[in-house]
Amino acid sequence: MNLATMNGSDTCKPLLAMARPEMFRENAFRITGLPVDATTRELSRHADKLKMLEELGRGESVHTAAFALSPPPGVDQIRDAMGCLRDPERRVLDELFWFWPETFGQSRNDPAIQALAGGDRETALEIWLLKETNPTTGVTAMHNVAVLWQLVALEWEEYAGEREIDERQRQEIERYWRDSYKRWNVLTADDLFWENLGARVKQLDDPRLNSGFAQRVRATLPQALDKINAQLAVRYAEGGRMALARVHVDLMRETCVDAGELGRSVELVLAPTRARLQQQLARAKEQEGKNSAGAGQVVRELLEHAQRSFALYDLFHGAESAAKNDLSDEVATLCLRLLVEYEKATTRTQDCLDLLKSVLPLAKARELHQHAAKLIAQAEAKLEDLEANAQLQAHHTALREILESKASPKERLHRLKKEIVPVLAKWNYTQKFGASKDQFSENVARCFLAVMVSAHTEHDFDTALEAVVIAGEFAKNEQTRQRIERDKEQLVREKAAARQNDLSLKIRGDIIEITRETFRFNGKAIPATDISGIRFGVHRENGSNNTSYKVGVTSWHRGTVNIECRRLLRSESQAQTDYRLLVTGLCKQIGSGVVMRLVEKLFQGSEISFGDCRLSSKGLAATTGVLVFKKHHLIPWPEIRVEKDNESLFLRSARNPKFVKKFALRHVWNAVFFQEIVNAVLTRLTMQTRR
Repeated sequence: MNLATMNGSDTCKPLLAMARPEMFRENAFRITGLPVDATTRELSRHADKLKMLEELGRGESVHTAAFALSPPPGVDQIRDAMGCLRDPERRVLDELFWFWPETFGQSRNDPAIQALAGGDRETALEIWLLKETNPTTGVTAMHNVAVLWQLVALEWEEYAGEREIDERQRQEIERYWRDSYKRWNVLTADDLFWENLGARVKQLDDPRLNSGFAQRVRATLPQALDKINAQLAVRYAEGGRMALARVHVDLMRETCVDAGELGRSVELVLAPTRARLQQQLARAKEQEGKNSAGAGQVVRELLEHAQRSFALYDLFHGAESAAKNDLSDEVATLCLRLLVEYEKATTRTQDCLDLLKSVLPLAKARELHQHAAKLIAQAEAKLEDLEANAQLQAHHTALREILESKASPKERLHRLKKEIVPVLAKWNYTQKFGASKDQFSENVARCFLAVMVSAHTEHDFDTALEAVVIAGEFAKNEQTRQRIERDKEQLVREKAAARQNDLSLKIRGDIIEITRETFRFNGKAIPATDISGIRFGVHRENGSNNTSYKVGVTSWHRGTVNIECRRLLRSESQAQTDYRLLVTGLCKQIGSGVVMRLVEKLFQGSEISFGDCRLSSKGLAATTGVLVFKKHHLIPWPEIRVEKDNESLFLRSARNPKFVKKFALRHVWNAVFFQEIVNAVLTRLTMQTRR
């Protein structure tokens, strides 16, 4: 018979139903210990005996044959087995997968069958191996060897299903399978074997067995045998043991004599997998449009189920089977629709993108694959935009923090160059920021301009010029560019003019240098930014012609320098000249910076000593009177009035005419600049009020 032409009416459905890895554990002859040619009367007597012994707890005493079940079957198992033997079709199938005597009805006299009954399977195997080449009786021996090796193989598979086995054991199990299937393939094509089965059917003489039953068994046997290995492959694959699963797929292909038959076996085994996936698809479709926010989890569960199912399809059919591809496209189509809903409802773009990438390999149809790829590209573009916006926001925050920091202009310039400029340089190689990049670049330019203004206020022309030049590199607005050019030209002019006020003076052995950046006295150099106070004044002692021309500079960290311009053997006119040069140099090059830094400290919350008074952002704290007449005053900055002569500073209150404080210019630090300090504080207060 051409098995490739087998149709539904040629199929033996009971054989397919029985063909499972557990079929030998469910074999009625193995359960009862009876030979396959036992009569109906023998069956009944033996069943009664087994039940009685089992009820007495002595069931093990009769289960001594080779391949006896362990533990012994219970009463319910025996009852079910007897029921199977009363079904003629099931009996013939259990006989087919158990050991035959050379002549049915003569099991008592068959040495191999009796060896099995005594628990000696090695002797039985030796007998059959010697006889299986006999042209007359060999088919029975070959059948028994095929059954024995298949039974041994399945017992080992049960063992391997519960624990790990080594490579040697795996190879031994494969040998059992090959030894069994080599014989089953011969028997399937051997007419004598099937004549013997047909004769056995007639011998049973049961009207429920029609003449075509043996033919249907013969037609179905290859598919049934494949089904056993296919089920084992599925079990191993579902347990994550793909190497063992592939062993059984390879066995099926090696022993296959009909590709169509193999395909039907596989489809039969995969039918439950396909059904479960279809159920999962149906449940997912029910959620479509109902719970968009939960669609991501629905897709995740569907993908997990589909990927497990498709792994089985790939195992049997390879990666590109038509059966799998159609089902894969159905899964992918539904997932894509659900993910579109999910992204709109939740804006969880990254999660959506991850799921889309998992769906893409499932989209097999060309248009569907392109649609999935398009959705991935859109999600990636959206994520890039979100990332770009987040980066822009972070850099805007950093820019604002630098701009609002209390650091010096030079320090802010350094941070802008270190933290912001590299960002813009990196962005020049990408297009993802678009117009936002230009706007950020314009903001950076304005920040450099702000640093330029602060540095210019402190007369730090080098920092101001560097800031304005860098601003020009990033400015996008034409008006900003024009302003930068004007500021640059003005700074160059002012820097040149400032250099004209640089002073290098020698008084006897002392060398004094004053620039915008540094005050130097002999070997001691004080950076202009570290200078905290200046004082100078002329004092003529009463009743004496001696006049003192003193100049002092103090700093936060580098100590104090006091210079007397009137020196021994040096004329007064020369002292006056030296004094005027020193005062002019200090006032023009350093004084304004000192004022600005003092005011900044006041508004940072610091208090500063001023003679016997204290300065704060609130005003002048002073004490007048002594003992019981002692009074504490706080004169707000707007109420302070300043008067000055050649030697002294007078501070009055606009609200309290009786309040007056006098300070010697040559003794009190920054008394010479107090009017400038008041003006700067009032300007700062006015700016705060406007904000």
